[in-house]
Amino acid sequence: MISTRIFFILSAFLYIPAAAYKCPEGVDVINPPSDLETPTFYPDTWSEGQPIPSLDSNQHCFTTVNVPSGFYANVIFYRDFTTDSGSYVTYPNNRITRIVNNDSYPFYFTSPQFNINFQNPKNITDSSYKFAFKIRWGKFPPVPERLINIDRGNPPVAIVPNSDLTVFIANPNSQISLMAFSLVNSSQTPLLRQSAIYGGDSFDSEFIGTLDQVLASKYPLTAYQNRLSVYTFDLKNHFNYPLFMGQDTQDTREYVFYTGANCADHVNCVVLLDGLFGNSLTVTDSEHIEHVKGFNTFSSTAVINVYESHVANTSFIASLTPDNYFRQLPLKVGGIMKFYELKGYGSCEMIIQRSSFF
Repeated sequence: MISTRIFFILSAFLYIPAAAYKCPEGVDVINPPSDLETPTFYPDTWSEGQPIPSLDSNQHCFTTVNVPSGFYANVIFYRDFTTDSGSYVTYPNNRITRIVNNDSYPFYFTSPQFNINFQNPKNITDSSYKFAFKIRWGKFPPVPERLINIDRGNPPVAIVPNSDLTVFIANPNSQISLMAFSLVNSSQTPLLRQSAIYGGDSFDSEFIGTLDQVLASKYPLTAYQNRLSVYTFDLKNHFNYPLFMGQDTQDTREYVFYTGANCADHVNCVVLLDGLFGNSLTVTDSEHIEHVKGFNTFSSTAVINVYESHVANTSFIASLTPDNYFRQLPLKVGGIMKFYELKGYGSCEMIIQRSSFF
């Protein structure tokens, strides 16, 4: 009797791993269930809370997940590989993103589909390649449109995340470009996946990207028409400062890189002015005064022009060069939007501090 009890107690704590799974031949297609309240698990023999299942040897897996119009897929990948490569996901705009270990932030995918590619190239089965994912299905809510008119020659319009579908509208025969802001805490950047950008004015328009893609590229994202829309899901619950800005495309063409930067108040903040490939523009947006306090690095082939509220001769306040910048510091910069334009080449690490005092 005692030995039987010991057996059952030990059995309760022992986990017997399932056999490594194989992928179907060809492309595996996943369609949403009839009840969209039911999550989808891959492989279907696995569920959340269980150990990540092992992938069998010599497996090259291709999975297409169809997303109906008006819906989205919230996906968390569970991955434990011994290498950095070997697993990727492709968005509906054909942008490829690597799937990495220990990433608990969800990905958001929209219609019509996204593709997952993962593999175990080894000839023997071991526990070195573990992979699974969970899909939660959602329907876009009937949200109001926030219409933002964009005129050529005007500064960008910065937007704090909200519950609406933000629609930038340019004049006929114009185009809209979108730029992303960095976060105060860069470790939260994966949260920017919770966004959807459309080349049009509705959820039915063509999906063209996410805010994390725009931020990573540093390039303006352009919709080749006069409307561009952004939906930020629940990001308003995480951030109370601007995450993106829209501007007439013609006003962005002078710059290779064009980004926004967010900083905490009353502390030193390092802002990278990146002119690796040529002219760049970095924008901050705050009601507080900013003081440029110094530079960790200053490229010998760059000039930094500083503007308040707008890039124009009437709002120009300083030109910083490798030879004269230290004589102009600290430099006070006012206006809601501050513009730091790098002309030339190279990168400069600028130290600024925001303050409510002059």
